[in-house]
Amino acid sequence: GIGTKLLNAVEDYSRNRGARRIEFDVFASNTSAIRLYERLGYEVEGAKRRAVENRYGFDDLIFMAKFLN
Repeated sequence: GIGTKLLNAVEDYSRNRGARRIEFDVFASNTSAIRLYERLGYEVEGAKRRAVENRYGFDDLIFMAKFLN
């Protein structure tokens, strides 16, 4: 609920200011966020393997984007 509302607000804000695209990185381990983004129309564009080291080892960064209408 809240995540969807926040992303919709970001998209409206961006669209009203002439943006055509939103892009961001998300940790591969954040699977619930990735599911939310995909449900809202964001697509995976690539990945950077073992990009960040944490206490559990390494995590990949997933590049996601969405073109705005």
